[in-house]
Amino acid sequence: VKNSALAREYMEKSLQRRRDVAEKNPEDEVAIRDLAIGLGRQGKVFEEEKNYAGSLASWKESVELREKLAAKPSNEESMRAKRDLAQGLTDYAAALNVAGRSEEAITTGRRTVAILLDLIAADPVDQRLKLTLLDAQLSLGATLRTAK
Repeated sequence: VKNSALAREYMEKSLQRRRDVAEKNPEDEVAIRDLAIGLGRQGKVFEEEKNYAGSLASWKESVELREKLAAKPSNEESMRAKRDLAQGLTDYAAALNVAGRSEEAITTGRRTVAILLDLIAADPVDQRLKLTLLDAQLSLGATLRTAK
């Protein structure tokens, strides 16, 4: 328990530093991406602790930041941002499913697959995108199998 409390303290401090940097530099895409990644990690920790409300809130904020980055005009950075968005949506869908919100998880999973299909259409030789699509489809399939 003592190590758990210390780990939480470090996580919260790290996340606060990321948030401070992103707020001071609202146009810094690296800072915003770092904050989104930190929020995703926090979402996973909350999920492990069965704090589903905290997990979903962290993932929601993470996805919103990723959406902001992905909305930039199309270029190499926006392609990476869209790939990051797809990964964040995959993880968010999984958290929604664990929290018993399967319909939202299915909708989010389908959105993820659509984003990845668009990215693959724009860059059909990118094997990482194809693997990410397979992971997203597997995750969506698992959600559909367990949906009530």
